[in-house]
Amino acid sequence: MIRRKHILRLIGKEAASHSQHFLTKSRIAIEAANAAKQKSKQSEQKSSCTRSKSTTTFGSCSCLPLSIQKINAQIRQNERNMKKVSNNTTNNNDPPLLWTLVEKFQWDHPYFDSISPENVEQFCHYQHPHTKMTPLHLICSIGSAPKSIIHTIIQGWPRALLQQDKTGMTPLHYACQRCQKTSTHKIAILLQYPIQNLSILSYTRYHSPLHTACSCNAMFSIIELLVDIHPSLLLVKDRYGYIPANLLWSSFRQNVQGMMILQDCSRKGGMMIRWSEDSVIGRFWKKMNFVLMKTYQISHSDSFHQSVFPQDYNINRNEMDKKDSVGETYPLLLHAILYLRPCPITFLSAVLSKLSHLCRNFDSEKTQNYPLHILCKTPLVGSKKNLCSIWKQTLEAYPEAAALTNREDGNDNGRYPLMMALQYNATTWEYGIQHLFLAAPNVIMERDSKTCLYPFMLAAASPIEMSKGLSLSELEVLNSCYNLLRVQPDVLENCFFK
Repeated sequence: MIRRKHILRLIGKEAASHSQHFLTKSRIAIEAANAAKQKSKQSEQKSSCTRSKSTTTFGSCSCLPLSIQKINAQIRQNERNMKKVSNNTTNNNDPPLLWTLVEKFQWDHPYFDSISPENVEQFCHYQHPHTKMTPLHLICSIGSAPKSIIHTIIQGWPRALLQQDKTGMTPLHYACQRCQKTSTHKIAILLQYPIQNLSILSYTRYHSPLHTACSCNAMFSIIELLVDIHPSLLLVKDRYGYIPANLLWSSFRQNVQGMMILQDCSRKGGMMIRWSEDSVIGRFWKKMNFVLMKTYQISHSDSFHQSVFPQDYNINRNEMDKKDSVGETYPLLLHAILYLRPCPITFLSAVLSKLSHLCRNFDSEKTQNYPLHILCKTPLVGSKKNLCSIWKQTLEAYPEAAALTNREDGNDNGRYPLMMALQYNATTWEYGIQHLFLAAPNVIMERDSKTCLYPFMLAAASPIEMSKGLSLSELEVLNSCYNLLRVQPDVLENCFFK
């Protein structure tokens, strides 16, 4: 009985081991079959791309090659995809050979000799998947790029000039931004095509090519070329309300060399006028004067007279070096600076220190605004110490202007600078009004031609909050009214008895 049970136990163990071995073998066979199927599919895809006619075998299984008709259909489909203009490059992240050669600066590669206006279009439609830059964007941003490639691309596909990248910048934006010393001829090439549009603004800062050139401290020839073609861009404001003249001053002020020059000028009490034109201050002075006067000319075209831009505007370099003051060529430079919003206080102070004779020039016969009149209407933003220095410099240069009226709205009965300062400018007795009174004491007894108020009345009626960044406290307004009455109390007699 015991032997029988032992035999049955041995038979059961052997049957279980055989069944487990069978299951393991079947599982291995299934996995091998699946792997063979996967490899066969990969071989089919590989044979269709490389047009291979060979067979691929996996053990005892073999994959037949694709038919000739299917291969030809695939080839024709690939050719159609290459000719598509839209989105074919975004699906394929691999850049074309043109893009790779430009990135590596391989301008001597034989590939560039094979490019012509007839076949260049299919290569120039590529856009980088992240920046959306086209090959023309990349070429215009590199200073060593030959001009012949730019000519070939534009002739084959003129609309490449209007393509914008992810930030909205065109190839002309990149030419004005990156390669300043070598981009003059390239920009001239880009501008000679009628399809070029200088009014295209970037998406982020709303910058035109002129804004980009001024903010990147471009060469004078580039700025002059852009202004001559599209001068109205000088009045276009960017996202933050700045025009190209503001951006040009900001680029110089934020530059390391510009900061050192301004600090040196502030220590010496003004800007040095004698310099070489190739120096940093010489190049900036030439660009700033040109941009300011062109901006003033466009914004005041109705009241503009020809003496502002004499015929010898582009004077000889030797003549410029011989002159003690280049302000003789720009008689309304102070007017142009004061009309900037915001007004560059540091640059204004530097010009006043060396070109003080410009305070004697008025803008036109129609308005007769001297720099002092415009200063009184200009809301200056800065420290009170710097603003007080501006008032002193202007009045010391031409104190007679404080007793002269302009022609408000073309009428002979104009306004005194004191009246306009009390109404428009957030200035106090200590930091402006006192200097105007000392320059013309009799004005305090006159009524304003526009409001028919005396100066102390204008001071009392001035709003506490005039504009953004300009405000007066109640104590400062009360102090101005008190001092205006204290220095000339007889004005009360004229108020109540006349």
